[in-house]
Amino acid sequence: MNQWRSVKLDAADSSWAAATELDPGFAMAWARRGILAYQRGQMLPARAHVTHAESLAKRLSSSERVCLRWFRAKIEGDTRSERVCIDAVLGKHPGDVEALFSRYWLQVDAGEVEAGVSTLREILKSDPSFVVAYNNMGYALADLRRFDEALEALRKYAFVNSDEPNPHDSLGELYERLGRYAEAEAEYARAISADSTFLWARVHQARLFCSMGRYREALEATGPGSAALSPLSRKQLRNRTVYTLLQAGRYDEALSMMDAMRDSLFQPSTWFHCRAEILEQKGDAVGVDAMRDSLLQLLATPGDASAMSTDFLRMSVRSLSSEVHGDWGTAADSLQAWLTRVHPAWDGKHETLLRLADDLSRAGRLDDALAATGQVLADNPGHARALCLQARALDKSGRAAEALDAWRRTAESLDRADPGEPMREEAALRLSLAGARPSP
Repeated sequence: MNQWRSVKLDAADSSWAAATELDPGFAMAWARRGILAYQRGQMLPARAHVTHAESLAKRLSSSERVCLRWFRAKIEGDTRSERVCIDAVLGKHPGDVEALFSRYWLQVDAGEVEAGVSTLREILKSDPSFVVAYNNMGYALADLRRFDEALEALRKYAFVNSDEPNPHDSLGELYERLGRYAEAEAEYARAISADSTFLWARVHQARLFCSMGRYREALEATGPGSAALSPLSRKQLRNRTVYTLLQAGRYDEALSMMDAMRDSLFQPSTWFHCRAEILEQKGDAVGVDAMRDSLLQLLATPGDASAMSTDFLRMSVRSLSSEVHGDWGTAADSLQAWLTRVHPAWDGKHETLLRLADDLSRAGRLDDALAATGQVLADNPGHARALCLQARALDKSGRAAEALDAWRRTAESLDRADPGEPMREEAALRLSLAGARPSP
């Protein structure tokens, strides 16, 4: 289990695959492959592997059968059954780290983040060598906005596992969230230096570069890379490349890449959604509606996405259709409703808030738009897109002095952006018209 603990999912999957090749009747190895596929968002293989494990259940002990029911419940999103199985395991083995760790995830998913932190402390008391708990503690404490404690936990993780990539990647994510981009960039570089095949550091590095308008470097970060990367990792890097092209405004290149590599890019549901995003930016209402209809039809039957992802994709593609038809209020209402029911630590929260802010501003609901950008800036005061959207809303509200300050901060946050970066150009124009300059 050491590779799983170190978040080396490719190596872990290779090990379990070798185990099933040596012993095709090794039920728990098939079950482990199912959980790994689930962790990587591969729902169809996840279900297939666990189903195969279930067909071999006669060889399992009663405890292993409980674990198998637990894995099935996790994959199907049946949190009630998952809790029952976890409680059964902990009833027999009170300090079982894997069961405690899964309890932590259920607590966080239910919004019980404080309880989740307590569970992580219980894990470290039971098994001090399970240092990946510091990783999750850092994220949980950040979600509680206890940023100093979060940094302490992640620094401890990085100190103990200094030669591993994941601690540096996680520390980079926290620095990025706080707008401390130089420190984030350095940590991502350390993660890649520790292991050039570590996928997430490269994905996160590209995301960071995009947020600073450095699209050329973002594309380099997700380039062909090492031949040692697994096929799935190379696929995920290509996916990130498409999103970088989208953020850079290179829509035709993104569409061409999606056409040329359709079978080696996103899962089908995400493919339709990403294409709808690009076509919305191009103003192609017919194309967006076609992608919406195809995606909704695909989501009507269980497939490659989790329940939460299915819910989000369904809401989001309908909102994209509203946006491309200029129905900003309807789109904003849908996004707002989603944000009220989604988990507060959901990864896509900031991007959805910014999309909401743009829709609200276009609908003339300027105070609400400023509130949405304010939520992002409360975490990351230097977020360029949030600052740009805030400046636009302030301009529309007639709050000239505040708008000017927001435009100045937008320009400063993009001081290393690629030449011609649109938000940087817009900020420079606004400042020039006002006879102002960015602060030195």
